[in-house]
Amino acid sequence: MMKNIRLRRLLALYIDFALAVIVSTMITKIITLGHVTIDSSPIILCISMLINTTLLFYFIICKDLAFKNASVGKKLFGLHICYTNGDIPDRKIIMKRISTCILLFPLDIILIIFKNQTSGDEEYHTQVVNKTHKKKNFVLKREK
Repeated sequence: MMKNIRLRRLLALYIDFALAVIVSTMITKIITLGHVTIDSSPIILCISMLINTTLLFYFIICKDLAFKNASVGKKLFGLHICYTNGDIPDRKIIMKRISTCILLFPLDIILIIFKNQTSGDEEYHTQVVNKTHKKKNFVLKREK
């Protein structure tokens, strides 16, 4: 298992985004019965793109709810989301956290690299830590 938590967070983010793109595209193909091509009418293309984009944002916003407080990527790399005091945030906070991250997406990549925290982590006092941290009521130290 890789020790660098920042690299694991970035790889987990990449996996989650790739899964969201693949699943939203597959569902869009099913909904449109696979008949949308570049030669389709502009209205059909716009509807298809709207469906795909809506599904993509839905999957990205809900990604950390897949395993209560971890996404598929985080689960693969042994990470999870918790408050800075060790408690597990509820669904509403997790969704607000990721929504904030989406709004500041390019900045959040830089924040993960340099601070191991996203804008959503800072705003909602959460952090992504190794799954091995199971104790509560203490401040978890982030790996440098």
